[in-house]
Parts: sequence; C-alpha cells; structure tokens
Amino acid sequence: MGAIYNVLLVDDEPGALLSLKYLLDWELLGFTIAGEATNGQQALDLFHDGNYALVVTDMKMPVLSGLDLIAQLRALSDVPIIIMSGYEDFSFAQKGLQLGVKDYLLKPVEEDDLVRLLKTVAAELENERMLDKKLHFGLSATKERIAREWANGFMNAEEVTERFKLIDIHVRERSGICCIAAELDSEAWNDSSMTDNDLQIKRFAARNVMEDIIGLSGCLFEESDMKYGIVLYSDLDEVERADVIAKISLMSQHVQQYAKIGITFGIGKLVHAMNEAVKSYEEAKRMLDKQFFFGKQSVISEERLFSKEANDDEQNWLHANELIEQLNKQDSEQLRELLARRWELLAKNQVQSNLIKTMILELFIELFRLVREQGIDYEQLFNPRQLDYERIMGARSLTDLFQITWTKLRETAELIKSHSELSSENAVKVAKRLANERYADNISMKNIASQVYMNAAYLGQLFKAETGIGFNDYLFQVRMENAKRILSSTDMKVYEVAYAVGYNDLDWFYKKFKQHTGLSASEYRIMSASHSD
Repeated sequence: MGAIYNVLLVDDEPGALLSLKYLLDWELLGFTIAGEATNGQQALDLFHDGNYALVVTDMKMPVLSGLDLIAQLRALSDVPIIIMSGYEDFSFAQKGLQLGVKDYLLKPVEEDDLVRLLKTVAAELENERMLDKKLHFGLSATKERIAREWANGFMNAEEVTERFKLIDIHVRERSGICCIAAELDSEAWNDSSMTDNDLQIKRFAARNVMEDIIGLSGCLFEESDMKYGIVLYSDLDEVERADVIAKISLMSQHVQQYAKIGITFGIGKLVHAMNEAVKSYEEAKRMLDKQFFFGKQSVISEERLFSKEANDDEQNWLHANELIEQLNKQDSEQLRELLARRWELLAKNQVQSNLIKTMILELFIELFRLVREQGIDYEQLFNPRQLDYERIMGARSLTDLFQITWTKLRETAELIKSHSELSSENAVKVAKRLANERYADNISMKNIASQVYMNAAYLGQLFKAETGIGFNDYLFQVRMENAKRILSSTDMKVYEVAYAVGYNDLDWFYKKFKQHTGLSASEYRIMSASHSD
C-alpha cells in the first residue's frame, strides 16, 4: 500500500463540505481529509501551515475567490488542484486550466467521476513519491560511497571534489576535516531474544540518530554491520576540535538513549587538506582500537591519552612486527628471548619511560588487532577489566613493564593456539548443537563463542554464511518448534512451556509464538488436539 495523502477541501457552503467528505471512502483511495476551509483566504492560511498533497476547491467564495486562491497557490507550489463548481461558465474552467489545475468538475459531482479522477491523482502522487525516494536514496548512496573511498584513500582530492560537486556538496578543506570511526556494541547481538529484524531496526535507528546530528556538516558511511566511518567538514565555518568532540559526545549519548544500543567512537586528527583525510581516518581507527583500555561506549581521542603517541621519526625500540611474527611461530622460549633482548636495548639506551609505555600500548593495540582479525574472542584478553592501561602507566620499573608485556604476549599466543585447533566448520556445528541442547537456558552467541575461542560477531557471520540465517533467528526457531511439541504432547501450562523453552517473560513468549504460528499458544493446543483426534 502506498502513502496516505492529505487533502484540503475548500467551499463556502458547509453542506457542500459535509457532502463531499462523506461522498466516498477517501482513505480507500489513498487520501485523508486533513483540512477544511470556507473561503480562499482561510484555505491559503491552512496551506501555509500544513502539508497538503491535493486541494479541492469551489470557485465563487467570499474574501478570496477560488481563482485568486489557485493563483496564489501556484506561486507557492505545484500541488494538484481540482475545481468543483456549480457554474458552467467556460471562462472559469479556461482560467483554471491556464493556472494548471488537474480538472474542473461541475456540481453536483458524480461519485464515479470523482473516484476516477482521485485514482489518477493518487497514482501520479505515488509515482512522484517513489521517484523522489529513489533520488534521495541514490544521492545518499553516492555520497556514502564517495566518503568511504575518500577516507580509505581510494580516491584523491581532485576526484572527491569533482564527484561531490555533482551532488551539490562543497568541501572547504582549509576549514578543516576530521574523521571518526564508530563501532556498535556487540552486547545487543548477544541477546537471544532479539531476532535479526530486531537488530536491523536498532542499526537503522542508530544510523538515523548519527545522520541527524551530522546534518550537512559531513558524511556517514558503513564499513560493516557493526562499524561506521564519519567525515566531518564545512563549506563555511572553521571546524573546531572542541566542536567535533562535543558533537561526537552528543552522538554517543543520543544513540544510547534513542536507539537503545551502545556505541564507541574513535576521533582522528583535524587536518586541513583533503588528501590528509586518510591520515585522520587511520588515527580514528587506532583510537577506536583503544576501546579495550577505556571501555565500550567511550569517545576516545588523543586528548584522553596520558602521553602522546610516538612520532614517526622516533625509533620504536620494541619492533612490534618482529615480536608478532615470532609469536605466530608458537615458540614461547624464542619469543621470551626476543623480548628480553629488546629490554636490554631499552635499558642500554636509557629510553624514557613515557616512550616505553607508549610503545607497549601500541604493541597491545597490534595484538588486539591480530586476535580480532582472526575472529578470536578478544574480550578474554582485551577489555577494560584487565586494567592494562592503568598497569602500564602505573609501572615503576623496566622489570614491571617487562612482566606486563611478556604476560600479554604469552596469553595471546596461547589463545591463538587454542583457536587454531578448532575449525570454522566445527564451530558452527557446536553452535547449532548447543542451541538444540540448551535452548531452555539463557544461551547466546557470546557464551558459545567463548567456548570455541572465537569473537561473537565473527562466529555470528560464519553461522549466517553457512546456515543462511542469524544465530538468534535459528535459536528462535528451535525454541518455537519445541514449544509447539510441548503444547501438543503435554498438558503443561502455557507459562510452564514458556519457561521450558527459555522465555522468562510470558508476554514476550505470547507475542513471539503468535508471530511464528499465527495462533496463540492456547489456540495452537486446541488445533493440535483436534488434528490428533
């Protein structure tokens, strides 16, 4: 069904208005009477204040005539107008048609004639609405694609400028450009009562909130189901760092308040050249990766760090890439020896403690990325409860820092080894088996993922790729089929059935069962009993 369009009726005879309202079923034809006026001036005032898709007007009226009303409406809008008049003078019809009215009907109006005309107008309005919708989504998709390629360095400044101009967007690079990386909290995805559709609604709501706050001062683009990128810019005013942080903090608050889902942001540096947007976005992603230090639902920026990150021209004495390469060889003795040699160099060269701590933080970030990219459940090792940031920044000696670093390297190596022993295919089989065995428990993708050493979001993607549906939808089907089995084969009360299949909220069970079967639980039991007889 299409949209319902607002109609403004205008006639100086109250009886004529009443007759027209009840002559036919307006809503069945796609319209609703949203306004009524008894003269042209009143109609004009209502039109200014309302949102009308169709005007049906008489011709001869006090204060402002029908023709004068139409002339003034045409100066404001191309809204379709139908004239209904008791005057057969062709000059009225001619003037109306010159002003672009849809049709001229003589009173008393035949119902069939009006119905045919309204169906034509409704079809034209619907076509126009769909074209506008396609244009809007087409422009939004184009804007998003340009922003994504720009931030990721796949499009240079000249190409970005040229393509943005085609959709009437102008970026004044000297005003400043700032990129942000965002990630939705995976906790909502671990709620087994949420279907894929429920989660999509949350994602849609979160995106709407972010786009509303961004307005015309930037672009939002999706990197994945959980991750977004934002490019903030201006074509007029200077982009101030404090304003960016305030905007993103407001965004975080409103997403949690209105979309009911947590979100974490990493803010990149403010740059003043379009080709440097990629550097800003890279920093934003690095800041986002620090969420295991600061916690989820945080806004993380350089301002939150106790010490600045090492500059590019400063030597990184730890050589994190070599340590990670050795870690992947699964030889703990060689890894410890390599780390010990690095510490000897640090001591010999008297590297400042703040720089060492910064390098350790960066190493931890690289370990976090390594674990996450392999789809491993990184929250076992990387989360604020580990207090890694506090322990690193509070360490008093090189020996303490060595022990902190070695422990994290060893635990990461052990986690990767455990994960590698379980294939992706087996992990999905385990998830399906547990869903069928433990559907009565408070089971979720998160606690299954922890058992197979995988990240919940990654395992969720594997599950959907192999089964064709999300884990929550699979678990929902398992619970509903077992509820049907219990209802048809036992005399358990409905609330006992709900509890037996994993629902503690009886109202929620009622709603979901009827959604799944089209029947209430009691109706299903009666139907099942009649079939068995």
